[in-house]
Amino acid sequence: MASLYELQGEFLQIENALEDNGGELTEELALLLTDTALSIQQKVDGYRVVMAKFSDKADAVDKEIKRLQAIKKTAVNSEKRLKEYVLSVMGAYGLKKLEGAFCSMTRATTKALDVDEELLIEPHKDKIAELQASLPDYLTIEVKVSKTAIKNNFKDTDILPAGCAYVENDSLRIR
Repeated sequence: MASLYELQGEFLQIENALEDNGGELTEELALLLTDTALSIQQKVDGYRVVMAKFSDKADAVDKEIKRLQAIKKTAVNSEKRLKEYVLSVMGAYGLKKLEGAFCSMTRATTKALDVDEELLIEPHKDKIAELQASLPDYLTIEVKVSKTAIKNNFKDTDILPAGCAYVENDSLRIR
């Protein structure tokens, strides 16, 4: 069967033949026109079937992705719960390290900066709104809190802004 491109070419040939005949539709041209139109109909129907198969395949892949994401989430949560359990046991017995035949597990305490961005930004909202109002509509202001700058300021002054605090977190290192 001819491709759509070839069928389009056949239509152009029929048009040219009609022009050459002075617009007269001969029996031969009418038959060619009918055959070409039927071929295009069949081709379009075939394309629709192929498109439907691709659409069904994409839907099946989407469902499989969701299924795999659920499996992944379960595995990640299970690992997290096991780590938390090992950490709680180590904490209950005052252990810093567990040695196994193939690995060792170490309890590490880290300090992290906890920032309440809303509380930190609140005193400056009027200035931010004033600056935003002075700008054209196509420009916007995005306010970001820099934890690095807060940490550096704390090193220099030993003062944390309101809405900031250092928190200790236990983590499990496995080697």
